[in-house]
Amino acid sequence: MDIELIQETPTVIPNATSIVKRIIEKCKYEADSNMLAIPLQDVEARVSDYTGIPTTKIQQLINKENISNTCFYDFETRIMILKCLLKLYSLFEIPTYRKLFNEMNELKLDIQDYELFKNEVTLLGFEYRTICNSNNQQLLMEDPEITFQRNSYLAKMLKFRESNTLVYYIGERIVDEEKKFCNLSHQNADELALSRNYLVFHAVSRLGSTSCIFTVNATENDYFNWIVDILLERLEPSSVIVLHNSPLLGTPPKPISISDTKNAMYKWLMSHNIPCIKSMSKFQLYDLIKRNPAGEEMSRVERVLKMNGHEVLRLPTHFEDLSVIDLLWKDLEFPVLQFDLKELLLAHLKEIPTTKYVYYENIIVNREVEVHGIDVTLENNLEHYLLRL
Repeated sequence: MDIELIQETPTVIPNATSIVKRIIEKCKYEADSNMLAIPLQDVEARVSDYTGIPTTKIQQLINKENISNTCFYDFETRIMILKCLLKLYSLFEIPTYRKLFNEMNELKLDIQDYELFKNEVTLLGFEYRTICNSNNQQLLMEDPEITFQRNSYLAKMLKFRESNTLVYYIGERIVDEEKKFCNLSHQNADELALSRNYLVFHAVSRLGSTSCIFTVNATENDYFNWIVDILLERLEPSSVIVLHNSPLLGTPPKPISISDTKNAMYKWLMSHNIPCIKSMSKFQLYDLIKRNPAGEEMSRVERVLKMNGHEVLRLPTHFEDLSVIDLLWKDLEFPVLQFDLKELLLAHLKEIPTTKYVYYENIIVNREVEVHGIDVTLENNLEHYLLRL
């Protein structure tokens, strides 16, 4: 194992006229149907429905400045939230935050603070959403984009597991004096730059640790150079690479828009190996871009890994713990407490046997199977629930 030591997009809130028009439409609908779209007690969800402003932003606007934007529920609790929502759908009950809260406590999870619970599940993407039926009814459900992202990731991973393809996990950890070993995020990236803490670039698989680099004040270029100059040559051919959702991955290049020049569109099409000729009109070129699936841009880290023959996936939102790296560093929270940082931590990482990595991956595989099974059942039950409305 190689271990070395080296030196928010602003929220756009709709204008007042749009908000007022939306509120009038909602109020007229409730008056005509003589029913509320969302229960009275779910105040923030009602405000969000009336105004069109996401619930998470509503929480930030009304005396919630002291509440973190990071959900602290562990993997098991998040699984139970999905299972409880599944139960409500299967019983054809109208799910609410309160019912979900009560179901969780029936499982002896001892979640005492209802407002905190509501904030946590909202941060996880569970909100009231309008469903397409004659009543425009609101239903408590997970953000469909998050659900789709997770389902897509798990379906691909299960196929890779069947073929026994080697999976590498690539991520980072902050090594701080409190020994929390947190993931790098957009929230703590700026704080890291001002601190004296180390950032660890780490790549592991069931074969063990592939590379582990300690650095200070890391940038996107440092991360990219580690991938290209050190990690790539150590990866087995045609492997699966699972990336943590790190700010160091960078922002994908800005996609081509109708405002770009004809020459820029032509160059984009040529770079993606899409047949075209310069004599085509700007609108013909743009039509090719819009109809081409390659229009979804990737970060340069993802591009270089794919160019070298690897399959590249990002961990699904709110399920970053579907990673061997996550389990490894959580285990380190306990034995390393007695150590000083730096050399002793490096020595401890070197001593982890290969059998431990195999053990970690088996846990991840079981988690993938469990979550995928819940998602499939949840999708079927939700479909039956919607058909009965």
